[in-house]
Amino acid sequence: GSLDYKRKIFLDILGRNEWTSMLSNTGNWSFFYPSVGLSTILTEWFDVPKHIWTFSKLRFSYAKVGNVPLSLISITEPSYPISPGGGVNLNSILPIDDLKFEQTKSFEVGLSSRFLNNQLGFDITYYNSNTYDQLFYFTAPASSGYEGFYVNSGKVTNKGIELSVDADIKIGNVGYSPMLTLTYNKNNIKELVRNVKNPLTDEIMNYSRLARKGLASFNNDLYEGGSVGDMYVNSFEKDGNGYIYVDPNTLQMKVNNQDFIYAGNANPDYSIGFNNTLTYKGFSLSFLIDARVGGHVVSATQGILDSFGASKQSAIARDNGGVYVNGILMDAEEYYQQIGGGTGVLSNYVYSATNVRLREASLSYSFRKPLLYGVVKNLTLAVTGRNLFMIYNKAPFDPQLTSSTGTFYQGIDYFLMPSLRSFGFNVRF
Repeated sequence: GSLDYKRKIFLDILGRNEWTSMLSNTGNWSFFYPSVGLSTILTEWFDVPKHIWTFSKLRFSYAKVGNVPLSLISITEPSYPISPGGGVNLNSILPIDDLKFEQTKSFEVGLSSRFLNNQLGFDITYYNSNTYDQLFYFTAPASSGYEGFYVNSGKVTNKGIELSVDADIKIGNVGYSPMLTLTYNKNNIKELVRNVKNPLTDEIMNYSRLARKGLASFNNDLYEGGSVGDMYVNSFEKDGNGYIYVDPNTLQMKVNNQDFIYAGNANPDYSIGFNNTLTYKGFSLSFLIDARVGGHVVSATQGILDSFGASKQSAIARDNGGVYVNGILMDAEEYYQQIGGGTGVLSNYVYSATNVRLREASLSYSFRKPLLYGVVKNLTLAVTGRNLFMIYNKAPFDPQLTSSTGTFYQGIDYFLMPSLRSFGFNVRF
């Protein structure tokens, strides 16, 4: 439903109800989530010349949305359907009889304004969202007859700002349209599993830390008070003076594979995009530079390359006669095989994820006059390129590559495929 008052104040209300068979055996048939938006056109309230203050809108909104876990389609079923060959496939996961869908409640406030007959404008938004009832998986004891079970719990908050500023400048036949965007987001884990009944034992479970996917030397663990994307890695044991502990008999550096240390978060502190479009008669040149500032990544690939002596760093160490450990020179091969062997001592392979790149560029020409005796009109030819080159990057791989399509196992390079540069040619008429 939409209501307005004198075309100055607008109220929009939406209610959505979804029925899904994934709620079978739970006692629920559907779930409902509403949203409401309120906005006002500021320029309708003030008598300001349009060529100075062209348009401005202030908006508020609140929304609730649900997330259906389609990857867990049989989570409430004791068995899968009978197969064409006959027989029933029993579910190895304990069916959850009180399933709640993950839900997010969010509000935002924003302001959009245009000036100088639309030649200059900005849009700024602040948002705050809270996500509840995430699904957490636990391994079940073998005596239960199940491999594991799921419970609903958790609360994660996301707060952020989105800002864009753009202009449209024309001087004779030359046009220039820049746009600068900035996004900032901070997530915080308020709670994980609190006062949740174990469906197998009826005991009350409380967990302020949960281990997620990872390697033997890397984890994306979740801690209350931490953030989604936090990374933890193994490190060398240190003595009371802060020196690496080296066994005097074997000259092996002792590695702590039990108490992982915090390596940073895989998410950037903020992202910036700077898009530029230049036009002259039929020509148009546009390019986008984007930057992800802050965050860290870990490269197990670099450690393994070091251990085989196949990296630039190991070559430099060989030329220098070795690597200093606690002030004593250690043979380069021996050192790198210790810190890079297996999946590596990854506290030595943490890098800044800050990177700046030429994300996209295109050059086009539009023919104003019809061609081929008027048969072909509005012909435009264009060449494009994406992910063309890095302007700044200190990590030994592209920090924007993802290790997994899921929420976890992010920020780690374990022989990822290289990022790709692509080119295209476009004809439109």
